[in-house]
Amino acid sequence: MKKRAFSVLLALSLTLALAVPALAARVVLSPQKVYVDGAEAAFEGYNIDGYNYFRLQDLAIALKDGPARFSVAYDAAADLVALVRGGECALTDGGAPTGGDRSASAAPSVQTVTIDGAPVRLSPYNIGGYNFFRLGELAPLLRFGLAYDRTENSVKITGAPVAVTVSFIDVGQGDSVFIDDGDFEVLIDAGTADKGNAVSDSIRPYVDGDLDVVIATHTHADHVGGLTRVLADYQVDEIIDSGDTADSRAWTDYHAAAMAEPNCAVVPDSDFTVSMANGATLRIIEGLDGDANPNNDSVAALLTFGQVRVLFTGDSEEAAEAVLAGKVGDVDVFKAAHHGSRTANTMALLNVIRPEYAVVSCGAGNPYGHPHLAALQNFAAVGTTVYSTEKSGTVVMTTDGLTYSFNTSAALTLADAGDQG
Repeated sequence: MKKRAFSVLLALSLTLALAVPALAARVVLSPQKVYVDGAEAAFEGYNIDGYNYFRLQDLAIALKDGPARFSVAYDAAADLVALVRGGECALTDGGAPTGGDRSASAAPSVQTVTIDGAPVRLSPYNIGGYNFFRLGELAPLLRFGLAYDRTENSVKITGAPVAVTVSFIDVGQGDSVFIDDGDFEVLIDAGTADKGNAVSDSIRPYVDGDLDVVIATHTHADHVGGLTRVLADYQVDEIIDSGDTADSRAWTDYHAAAMAEPNCAVVPDSDFTVSMANGATLRIIEGLDGDANPNNDSVAALLTFGQVRVLFTGDSEEAAEAVLAGKVGDVDVFKAAHHGSRTANTMALLNVIRPEYAVVSCGAGNPYGHPHLAALQNFAAVGTTVYSTEKSGTVVMTTDGLTYSFNTSAALTLADAGDQG
């Protein structure tokens, strides 16, 4: 499948052959201490527009004897750096002495980077003739743990492999998604009120301390109903919702619980990004606001972990999808909108995001005929493999930031549509 690594071993300098003119980025020496598996390490680091960048060879040497080791090779003819996960690192020291401030020389690099032979999207910098990489981008790709201690202003790297799981929880005719990124967890919806206990119990083994973020996509009972139970069971640090209101018992119970949650920020959706653990991010995407159809006000979110992207759009329908199509690009996995309804999952969005996989959350024999034939036909038109909670129960996706897998292979066919015959 993937081409093997390239020929020439990287010289100690890892000097860039080419660099584009410097952008107007803010580059300063990083004051943060760096620890690798608990021991302080002498890394040369820079803070570039708020992100940590470190020399590639320093990182390779620090991780060379652990499970997250990687080899580095430089192909001068192709002007690329090739990394191989699990490969033996031939470097013995970091090259030039560290400690000097070379921030004035910083310029974005145009050099191609591959991991296990596959090109990856990264944003390296050339600083003083060396490769500096954004630590949060490398962590999921090279499978090492990453945490920040703001109290002591330090970066903590662990050689233990990391993974993110996305669980599309089976709540019958409703939605609930749980994202577990080490010690950072996100819950998106929790089905109807009668499913709250089941959702709460299912995530309990994976919640480390507080539940970091809860997203209530919109006001409908099959999304927010179970959140009342979850908010009673966990300390939640942040709640993101659509900002809409409703008269239903499910929404008023949820809203009361959200307002009563101690030490919790409740914010309406807008365009902003939540930084998770190990380099993962959750981008909240503003679709529509104040639409007559609450489905179109659903909170949309894009999970990015390394090279893997997963899109969640609640019950967004055609009007909202038209807006979202202008704000996202290719994704790997799509949580099928509105339970696989024909009113969503439009070609206008699918032709843009072109997911490899989609997951439908719906109940067996539901009265709405979900998933609809038209939606399944649209997925087929862009080559998307579709799984469902109706057929597979809770669907779990696991990713290391470069590859991903599912706990099921029971793909839907057009014959699984609920609105035919």
